[in-house]
Amino acid sequence: MRLPLRACLTGLLYLCACGTAWAQFDQYTTPGGPAGRPEDAKGRLAREVSEARYHLGPLRIAPSLGFKDAAYVKALLANGRPAPADVTVTIGGGVRLYLPTGAKITWTAYALPEYVWWRKTTERRRFNERFGAGFHAFGTRLTVEAEANRDEAQRLLTPELPRLANSRDDHAGLTAEIRITHKLSVYASGSTFKEKSLLAADDPEAALLHVLDHREQVGRAGVHWRPVTGWLFGLGAERTRADFVDRRRGEPDRSNTGTAPFFEALYDHDRLLVSADLAARSLRAAQGSDFVRYDRVTGQATAAYRTGAGPEVFLYGHRNIVYSVLSQYPYLEEQRVGASLHFRLGHRGRGSLYLEGGKDGYTASVSGVPNRSDDVTSFGGTVQIDLGHTAGIVFTGVRSRFRSNLPGGDRTFTSLGVTVALAGKSAL
Repeated sequence: MRLPLRACLTGLLYLCACGTAWAQFDQYTTPGGPAGRPEDAKGRLAREVSEARYHLGPLRIAPSLGFKDAAYVKALLANGRPAPADVTVTIGGGVRLYLPTGAKITWTAYALPEYVWWRKTTERRRFNERFGAGFHAFGTRLTVEAEANRDEAQRLLTPELPRLANSRDDHAGLTAEIRITHKLSVYASGSTFKEKSLLAADDPEAALLHVLDHREQVGRAGVHWRPVTGWLFGLGAERTRADFVDRRRGEPDRSNTGTAPFFEALYDHDRLLVSADLAARSLRAAQGSDFVRYDRVTGQATAAYRTGAGPEVFLYGHRNIVYSVLSQYPYLEEQRVGASLHFRLGHRGRGSLYLEGGKDGYTASVSGVPNRSDDVTSFGGTVQIDLGHTAGIVFTGVRSRFRSNLPGGDRTFTSLGVTVALAGKSAL
């Protein structure tokens, strides 16, 4: 199967309030590594509240308006027939609300609907819903955060089929942390997540991407130790369950359950950053599914150094499971390592360049299925320019190449894009 996809002017503006990955595994990891140094939840919320442009009594209001995914798309589909070249634009806007009710509690909400427009394939035009709410309490000893949201968006759903498609993510989560001493705290979190593709029934890839629809439940409990400023260590256990309950007759079932001890480490001080989040996975098939047992360490690690002149160098890597759209392979193991350079461009601009590579190793569900592995390389960059208090523009470029050991498995993805935020540039 050869599936090259060329997309020009593809924006990467996220007009949603949350950027956290809630699922057990990311189905698609955008190349480029970390966007910057990590920001804790309390600091991020304080920054967002301070940047809200309008006040209505205690209510902070942050409007958002812009466009993304302004793209010229040309593709050769898996059936060997070239799809007609087309143009797509996603226009998004709405509002984010922040309501402090005291010095330690803030309620949040957002409504950021989008309209996805295609010039020729009019059946792909649609309104996407994006809304959610949250409760955030940061006390002296107790921290509690609860969030629930629905996000529909046009995006890349899997590296196996690099095409833009609409999908829906429904999420609800609760996290609580209790500080026992100045240095030691215990915490627990639980979340439920549902992913569903939104392709039209007559779309040639609808049945293929429907295989990825599933529900997940993830629970974590552990301890955090902060020996000195800038240091954090975490240790605990995680319980997960993934259910592919809405599959059609004859479709593969990748339902699985598992437990995993995990380890977290963070050092962030002055010029140096080192972080890691690793879990020793032990996943088993559930409900008689065709999931193949998995026992390996997954997670990510990052090291960064800020030079005296200002640029910052990031080295990063991750190992992850990605559910496959192919019936004979329940999943593939995604491994990446890369490097990126982050730099300033005067007082209003900043950018990054990156290069990464790795391998996607497929696991077969039955004997006799050919061994498959894809070598992956990606490079690209981003330039962001602030146009004022509420506006900004981002130029992006990326090229990913997948070289498979099986004939017909090679594919490429190329994107040169522009994103414009007319209001709410913090979403860039």
